[in-house]
Amino acid sequence: MARNWIHLGLQTKTHQLIHTILLAIKLLHAYCLKHHVKAFLMVISLLSIPWIGTIIRKEYMAHNHVNPNPIPHTSLMFEQRKAEAIKSFENVLLEPPRGASGKSKTYSKKTRYLPDLMKDPLQDYPRLVFIDVNGDAGWFIENYPTRNKNFEIYQLETTIPETNEVNDPYNDMFVETEIPDWLRENVKKGEYVVMKAEADVVEELINNKVIDLVDELFMECKYQSIKCKKCKRPYWKCLALYGQLKDLGVAVHQWWG
Repeated sequence: MARNWIHLGLQTKTHQLIHTILLAIKLLHAYCLKHHVKAFLMVISLLSIPWIGTIIRKEYMAHNHVNPNPIPHTSLMFEQRKAEAIKSFENVLLEPPRGASGKSKTYSKKTRYLPDLMKDPLQDYPRLVFIDVNGDAGWFIENYPTRNKNFEIYQLETTIPETNEVNDPYNDMFVETEIPDWLRENVKKGEYVVMKAEADVVEELINNKVIDLVDELFMECKYQSIKCKKCKRPYWKCLALYGQLKDLGVAVHQWWG
């Protein structure tokens, strides 16, 4: 219990004090009015004994569906720390990289990952998830600071492959449904979710108001260039989308695949 107090701070202590008072009041009602002083003293005496007080509080909180260990995402402090961490992210490139500097391995060495900046041990989340859309999840295992925690890895494809022969150690899921619908059905607010996706998919997440389910995003934005003559998006629109995501509180990185 002491460890939980350290994590949760004064807010948890205040909540437990309130629950303790409510418990005392309930027990008082179980006694005759003339014995209310003795009953109150008995409750305080019991709660002053560490192991008895802990048991009573846990039983009361379980009965009333009170979570003694709130998920970090639900706290205002978490959001504030995350906002500060985003400010320390690597700078967005005002011009697209040239040559080898645009390779994902080169760029990943410069990436400032969210858990590192927040000094987050990733141990207080009910679930850790990585979602890769239309790509390869191998880089995530090699580079992301997972803290030796087990992430559930999902590789999503927006189109059904021609063959069903899939030899992949990860959790492949080829979906016909829209990515926003899949995300809404398979992850919850409060779970730690990392995602890599293309700009078109990210825009769908924004328009469907599910982007807040993603904590850290690696976004590939294909733009008009010699290498991609079919791409219709100018590079400045990629930059505008990065800015929009940061305004929405998403920790976003440029991805160069």
